[in-house]
Amino acid sequence: MPQDDIYKRLQNSIAMDKFNKHEKMINKRKDFINSFLSLLVCVFSISGIVFANDISTKIYENYFQTGNGVGAAIENGYIEEIDDDHIAAMERAYAKNEYTGEKVDGTLTKIKVDKLLMDDFNLSITLDVELSEELDPIINSKNIKDMSMPDMVIYDENNNILFHEYNYSIKQFCDYKNFDLNEYDILSGTDKVVNSGFSSYVSEKDGNHIKFLFNIYTGEDSFPKSKKLNFYLTEIRLSETAEIRNGEEEVSLSGKWDFNVDVPEKMYNRTKIKYDLVSTSDDSFKLNSAYLYDTGLNLDFSFWTGKENKNERITVPEIEFWESLDREDKLKDIEILNYYSTIKLENNEEYRKQSDNAYKKYNFEKYLVNENNEKFELSVGARENGGSSISEDGTMHFKGMFDLTKYDATDIVTLYINYDDKKIEVELMKVGEE
Repeated sequence: MPQDDIYKRLQNSIAMDKFNKHEKMINKRKDFINSFLSLLVCVFSISGIVFANDISTKIYENYFQTGNGVGAAIENGYIEEIDDDHIAAMERAYAKNEYTGEKVDGTLTKIKVDKLLMDDFNLSITLDVELSEELDPIINSKNIKDMSMPDMVIYDENNNILFHEYNYSIKQFCDYKNFDLNEYDILSGTDKVVNSGFSSYVSEKDGNHIKFLFNIYTGEDSFPKSKKLNFYLTEIRLSETAEIRNGEEEVSLSGKWDFNVDVPEKMYNRTKIKYDLVSTSDDSFKLNSAYLYDTGLNLDFSFWTGKENKNERITVPEIEFWESLDREDKLKDIEILNYYSTIKLENNEEYRKQSDNAYKKYNFEKYLVNENNEKFELSVGARENGGSSISEDGTMHFKGMFDLTKYDATDIVTLYINYDDKKIEVELMKVGEE
């Protein structure tokens, strides 16, 4: 079949898929994609044998509802409440109900930073959004249950982009700010753009004040030691319906909100503490790195599992075709890959069985104990954590963050590993600060 015909068929399929999801949202039926399966799709179809095996939706009892390590940091004062109203951005926004077509022009909308936490891997921000009663003809601000800011960009004083939600907004933003970055630089990778993900939700309401919480987190990258955070967005979306697809809320506010906040000194002058290997009960164990932060201890280590690793990869013809294309080919679009991964793989029973088996193979017990005999598990939250890979000779390579923080760490900590009844005990010692 000619390539142009394939491309048109794919576009039509994706468009129809989006239309069906939109119809479900309008009818207020929930339409969720299982994030764990989505992760596995990306894992097996793109990167081979890497498995992020510790992802959970468990909610923790700290303000930002993140992992216990972040909670410990917050309890010890590693958070900043912003009281300065002068940093607020006020805009007379144009409002439109996307479903009824009703419009309101010139509605006053104010945004300011309310709370802030920043370290190498976490950037958690609460925005106080003040809506006007002028919105009431098309949506009651007191009934808002969901919100999004689909084109928001966060960047620092050195023009490092720390967060952008969707790629389509970046070119417009860079043109507006005269940044020497283009869309290709951002998609292909550059030192000026942090690879970050996020979760967001309405955390609190008080009349027409809505507290909107952003938990932004990195993958392999780390956040720079920024002294100022700048925010830029041109759209806010609101809904009286909870848990709908992000960016498809009922009412859109169009304007331009451009504001900033100073990062507290304790956050931009943050340090990390290095740990070294003292002893191990298994000669195959190798410590690649161990660094302690305000919100956790990040470990990178490997050990031999005791047997060779044979991996069989399940795929489908459509994905094989996509992978065979040149990078410059117009079909080499990640949306096409995600579409076929979701439609073809997630509904494949054999693939589901392989996913279950992979989880068992890559999942193993690991925890830390400090000198006070306190136990610390792997950090669990929105940030993907606990990446594992197994080489053909059976060597397990693991990288992950544990809930041990600067506030409860001791000079000596012990790592315990249990993999398929293979038990390893590792002693680590604090050696210095960087």
